[in-house]
Amino acid sequence: MSRRLADLTEELTLAQLKTLLKVKEEMLGLEDRRAKAAAELKRIDDRLAVLRGSIGGTAKPKARGRPRKAATIRTRAVTKSTGRSTVAGVVAEVIRAKGRAMTFQEIRAAIADGALIKTKSKNFDNVLRRTLSTSEDLKRIARGVYGVKGVTGLPPVSGKTVKAKTTKKAAAKKTAKKKTVKKKVMSKTKKKVTASVTAPKKKAAKKKAAKKKTAKKKVTKKTAAKTPRAAAKKTAKKAQTVESVVVDLLRKEKGTMSFQEILKRITTGKLIKTKSKNFANVLRRTLSTSTKVSRPSRGVYALKG
Repeated sequence: MSRRLADLTEELTLAQLKTLLKVKEEMLGLEDRRAKAAAELKRIDDRLAVLRGSIGGTAKPKARGRPRKAATIRTRAVTKSTGRSTVAGVVAEVIRAKGRAMTFQEIRAAIADGALIKTKSKNFDNVLRRTLSTSEDLKRIARGVYGVKGVTGLPPVSGKTVKAKTTKKAAAKKTAKKKTVKKKVMSKTKKKVTASVTAPKKKAAKKKAAKKKTAKKKVTKKTAAKTPRAAAKKTAKKAQTVESVVVDLLRKEKGTMSFQEILKRITTGKLIKTKSKNFANVLRRTLSTSTKVSRPSRGVYALKG
């Protein structure tokens, strides 16, 4: 017995040693079963290979337990950076071999017929479309037609070339643009013509309106000249102030008047038009600052001189 085992027997209890023994026995049994199962699987694979060979098949039995390799491409197109083939490289080589540009369906059929690409993608058409639209080496010659540098000839379509269709579309676009330009020019010319026609009419209407205004002013001046008294009264009314109204009241009374009497006469007779909300304050300020009115006693006012 080695020293290590002696140490373990001293450190572990009897129950722990029993459990270790059980674990060891179970592990040995499982390893034996695994070896037998591996041998059985090998016999099954060998038998399957024999059966496939008897019916003309050439497929080899798959190696179990090995990781599958990623999708590879069987072609001579190789990238400079990784040294591996790419979908874009395969497409470029197919187009060069064809000698002209190819449609998406032609490229897809050539790849499928030649089994040029091995992939795990469930929808390889999307992968191919993405490659055709993003690759810098490939060029989109027309709708659904792709080529490479130096190989841009268009494929024939029902006796006509794709180029003819594209030129027709371009011609249709040009004609549409010309029509829109003509419409814009016509609309501008119409606007100019209408402006040139309506401008003199507007000027004539303005002149008539100005003449009418001048005529009205002349009529009002004449009427004012015929009635000088009415005009004088209007000017007098317009020129009336709070001070002048107070002076007229004091002259009529020929004596003194109290503040309340003056305020009552003005408000009841509506002698002054005012927007003030507190006319009493306006009247007080006028009486205190007037040079024509004096105050003989408190709250009583009279004319000076």
